[in-house]
Amino acid sequence: MTIRRRWLSGAASMLVALGLGLVCAAWIPPESAAGAVAPVGATNAGPTTPWVAPEVLRELAASREQPLHIIVLLATNGTGPLSTLADDTDSDRLTARVQFVHAQQQAFAEALEPLHGMLAGAAEQGSLLDREELWLINGIALTARPALVHELIASPAIAEIHLDHYRAYVVEPESPSGEGERGNVQATDDGAATSSIAIEPTLPWGIEQIQAPQVWTNLGITGTGAVVAIVDTGVEWMHPDLLAAYRGTLGKGLYDHSTSWYDPVNGGAYPYDDHGHGTHVAGTAVGAATGVAPGARWIGVKMLDSEGYGYDSWILSGLQWLLAPGGDPSLAPDVMNASWGNSNGYLTGFLPTIEALQAAGIFPVFAA
Repeated sequence: MTIRRRWLSGAASMLVALGLGLVCAAWIPPESAAGAVAPVGATNAGPTTPWVAPEVLRELAASREQPLHIIVLLATNGTGPLSTLADDTDSDRLTARVQFVHAQQQAFAEALEPLHGMLAGAAEQGSLLDREELWLINGIALTARPALVHELIASPAIAEIHLDHYRAYVVEPESPSGEGERGNVQATDDGAATSSIAIEPTLPWGIEQIQAPQVWTNLGITGTGAVVAIVDTGVEWMHPDLLAAYRGTLGKGLYDHSTSWYDPVNGGAYPYDDHGHGTHVAGTAVGAATGVAPGARWIGVKMLDSEGYGYDSWILSGLQWLLAPGGDPSLAPDVMNASWGNSNGYLTGFLPTIEALQAAGIFPVFAA
């Protein structure tokens, strides 16, 4: 039986969210951020000494010279611009997202300004080895020697100092190969994925279990028009089940990775997966022969390394990028899929970032 893929107004994200949520169990923060007024990042109404995580103090006491990986939250005033994000029509949300990104980056620049001299001097002296701006949380990730950390502890421009943890989120590599076959997919001149899907007995069991074929057939919904961000160990973009649906595929052998791929781990210019887990997840989400939403397109963020580990700063940087891929808020995805996690469920360090994504109209799906 052949199914003709059609778009049913506004429902693509619903299919992706429904399918991914049932396959890997969606996690949503307990409160919607659409009407939130809490700031993104730390606030500090006046000059005080910053709060320093006990782990940072222990690291300082243990070594006089070994560089530390830390995340520094800047002191800011007011509630921040998160409350400008709207949850009305799509056009209103886009306008609000553009305004939010601009306002947040401006607030970050103003909060960082008092530290320019200190950081420039530390870089010249070799005390600052690496730096990543985390404007979404009004923070900076630093690889810094103890001398600089002590300076930061004494600065009234700092609100909090945390260790930049390196944790396991995916334990074992998985094969990126999919199971089953379901029709042929070709890329049109504009890079869009088009296909005729033949329902075969070899559909992946998960697809059958969540009754995705009934949604494709009865509602005509396959994810067409939606963009899913795979935030994981990367994605093997040339995989035959994924290439046509990659948003960076322009057609006629042309590709643009600048707004469809981001790699804070190794700085790779094009999508790759040196682990395998992210490719497997991408196939489950949008694979032409294996995906819950085979009509959707995908973009990728590599935030976990070849061992399935990631620094907090890699994850924060990757999530931040989703709000304005390549600097353009209009290219933000509809759904973010993160099929990874660990046993530290009590930690809430990523929560403000997730709330900002939600408020911007990005549906976050996490593995249980």
